[in-house]
Amino acid sequence: MRNICLVAPKVECLIYTVARAIASDDISVYVLTSPKNKIPHRSHAFYYERIERIKNTFIINEFQPINWEWIYFQIMSQLTQLDLKYIASHTRNIGIFSACRKSSYLRTLWHELQEAVKYFPVTSRSKCVLFHEGFYSLDFYSLIAPKKILGFDVHSNFLDDQFLNKKMFSFDWNPQQDRKFRLNFIGNRNPEPRIQILQRIQSSLDECQRHQNKLLNNQKNLLWIEYGDEPGKARGVPALEYMSFLMESDFTLCPPGYSKLTHRVIEALVKGSI
Repeated sequence: MRNICLVAPKVECLIYTVARAIASDDISVYVLTSPKNKIPHRSHAFYYERIERIKNTFIINEFQPINWEWIYFQIMSQLTQLDLKYIASHTRNIGIFSACRKSSYLRTLWHELQEAVKYFPVTSRSKCVLFHEGFYSLDFYSLIAPKKILGFDVHSNFLDDQFLNKKMFSFDWNPQQDRKFRLNFIGNRNPEPRIQILQRIQSSLDECQRHQNKLLNNQKNLLWIEYGDEPGKARGVPALEYMSFLMESDFTLCPPGYSKLTHRVIEALVKGSI
């Protein structure tokens, strides 16, 4: 049995997706993270419980010096509280999930340099650097280790629930059949950058309506369901209805929000929506 450790002081969808992808009959995954109720961020407890349900995946709150084949570190501020040198000394193979986002070239280089220094010796010994939002072909990490894009998946709701998983990946749509909606947006309007994007899109759609553009020749062509973070108010639509809307839409709007990536891209493609 091969043992792999994922070090992530706070667990979110990224660690859940990676653990689920790696764990198998001959690979055990251990997630070293903070206790479930230690971090107030609501997603931590949510994904903590989901990770616990993955076969051959175990959550630990203290590092165990066993025979690790790989140890992967997710770079985040809480990581500096751990004894990185001690943890890194218990494996030959180290990988990191970089927290650097791809921005301007010089800014990216500067952020990578800061990250490499702050999380030494983990970064200096890394044999693989994984990026969430893309990378430049030549940057600081090019001098250290091979770089890879970290893949993305559908939302954990469609991975954790077997019924929803079967429905999501059933491919029960006909590519030749006309769809009810020309395009849709279903999602949170936040954060502010996404609000601005949606406002520009709506302005363009209104312009199409005024000029009787054939792309959107009536309101039935457009499905628009947006929500916010207001407590007590409805958020989104039920999962089965959401999948149905994707199957009924030619195009699905997937603007970046808190991250450049969104589960909606994969979910739309699986349901045949562009």
